[in-house]
Amino acid sequence: RLGITAESQAEASAVVAAEVARLDAEAKAEAADLAAEAEEQQAVAAEAAQVAAEETQVEARAALSEARAVFEEAAAALEAAAAAMGAAESAVEGGETAIEEAMAATEARRAAAAAARARAAAARMAAAAAAQAAAQAAQASTRRPALSSDLGSDE
Repeated sequence: RLGITAESQAEASAVVAAEVARLDAEAKAEAADLAAEAEEQQAVAAEAAQVAAEETQVEARAALSEARAVFEEAAAALEAAAAAMGAAESAVEGGETAIEEAMAATEARRAAAAAARARAAAARMAAAAAAQAAAQAAQASTRRPALSSDLGSDE
């Protein structure tokens, strides 16, 4: 009646179906691209987190070595102080010279103890920085998988 035939309806339906199929294929390809990109980002984030963890481990080892060196120096300073005290005791009869030696040894011990405290403080700060870096690396690696799982749920 209006020029609409079964044949023209079938042609129109076929055109619409082809367009729907094309759009569906484009959407699926876009979703696959997004999923691949999310996986790539997750892999990069995991690699960065591993590198940060390895750096943190190296820093922690360095801080531990520094602390060991500080404690060894402190032990050596204590031994030197003990030796100086022994020498001072045996030289008490030597009078003024012995007193001056004891005072010099005490000053040396104080200086060594101050240096040991400074190194220990530096080691603590390095250990705290390493712990903070590890926490940030762990936090970064837990954020990345959440992003990719959000992208995956849109499919």
